[in-house]
Amino acid sequence: AWVFDRDNLDGGTVRDIAGDLDARLSGGARLDASGNALILDGTTTVTLSAGALPRGLPRRSITVEAWVAVEEPGDWGGIISCLQDNGGFEKGWLLGTRNRRFAFALSTTGADDGDGAMTYLTADSDFEPGSWYHVAGGL
Repeated sequence: AWVFDRDNLDGGTVRDIAGDLDARLSGGARLDASGNALILDGTTTVTLSAGALPRGLPRRSITVEAWVAVEEPGDWGGIISCLQDNGGFEKGWLLGTRNRRFAFALSTTGADDGDGAMTYLTADSDFEPGSWYHVAGGL
């Protein structure tokens, strides 16, 4: 669990408040004026140690959530994810956007076409750019 505020952000490191998987920020990111929200410029990534991930990936169920305000919707947008996408090979999960709608994507064994496949669930209605939303996805 990562909270992007002054108390949990030290330089480029975001403290994991629920465990020991601290995250690293790279690219253009800054806290807003209140110090309670991270502003991303579209080039920022937040990464965990790749070696630490397999022990924490869910096998049966998952829920991911975030508070976000999307200023400029694009064709594809990621809020939080753990995925590998090499063209036809897709594995993992994503909470993000498709155009002006929130989406959750998941790769499961049953939907696998032999080299990986993501199943996308997309919201029924558009979000309003610049407005704050609490979004969640899960299985």
